[in-house]
Amino acid sequence: VRNMHLETDDLDDQMAGLHIAALDVAVVPYHAYLNSGWTLLALTAGLPVIASRTSTAQETVPPEALVLFEEGDADSLAVAIHRSWRLDRTASRVAALARADAVHPEIVARQFAKELSARTL
Repeated sequence: VRNMHLETDDLDDQMAGLHIAALDVAVVPYHAYLNSGWTLLALTAGLPVIASRTSTAQETVPPEALVLFEEGDADSLAVAIHRSWRLDRTASRVAALARADAVHPEIVARQFAKELSARTL
């Protein structure tokens, strides 16, 4: 496929950043998204996400930046990729970046500490 490049080598941080900056969309193949580094990385880069309809992506990725497909169905994935081209790029970028900020480890840690404090005092 002439518009696709497969990189099989490990990427250092700089090269990974360059590759991510070149992406239009992130396909996250996981079923469970607990602690998914790739999902958070995609959101932090302001990328829309393509994920399985039966995954937990809808709990993590805002709807403006999410396109769903039927897991195990290549045609459904192809349709999702095509649908991702029609997303409002500005709205999906803003929503993805806002969600990345909301789930930043410092924010989550602070919320967790407040909850623990409220329950133990």
